[in-house]
Amino acid sequence: MDNDADQKVAGSYYQKFHYIALRSYKKALTCKEKIEEIQRKEHSLTDEDSFDIVKLNNEIEICGIQVIIFSALTLETFINFYALVNLSKEYMENYLSGLDITSKWIITPKLVTGEGLDWESDHVKNLKVLISTRDRLAQYKTRQVFSNRFKGVDRFWLEDMEFAVDTVVNLVEALAEIDEKIKPDWVRKPNPGG
Repeated sequence: MDNDADQKVAGSYYQKFHYIALRSYKKALTCKEKIEEIQRKEHSLTDEDSFDIVKLNNEIEICGIQVIIFSALTLETFINFYALVNLSKEYMENYLSGLDITSKWIITPKLVTGEGLDWESDHVKNLKVLISTRDRLAQYKTRQVFSNRFKGVDRFWLEDMEFAVDTVVNLVEALAEIDEKIKPDWVRKPNPGG
């Protein structure tokens, strides 16, 4: 019997999640370009133009939600995959499964390599911001706001999307600096043109 057929192989969706986040970010950038194109028209905006801008802004907001959620999922599934491959399923279940994502990113590399990420590093601080933003979405509280006091704090802007994707890239690259077995070629910075 072929022993290779009996080996367990770890699988994860982290690459697919990252791809979804990048695709949504790129779609948001395309929507922004379309809005700018409409606004550059030489004549005053028509009702149809205004309607198109509202639709495109709604699409940007949907993309923002996707980028935030899938960037956080990328980091969570990747660190779990990293732990599974380098430690064991039993170790993960017994000692790591109850930890929050940030703690896993601090502790797991230390267990694997003897070196960990610094709690006070920008990478970890950005991870905390991303997870907090994801949690705000996952535990969204409906509320009433006076229209003249509405601020865009409940919306996700292109800067938020870029921050989320950059957080993924930078954190995985930081882990690759600690552990040379990590090949961060699957993680990419946002590339609006390509």
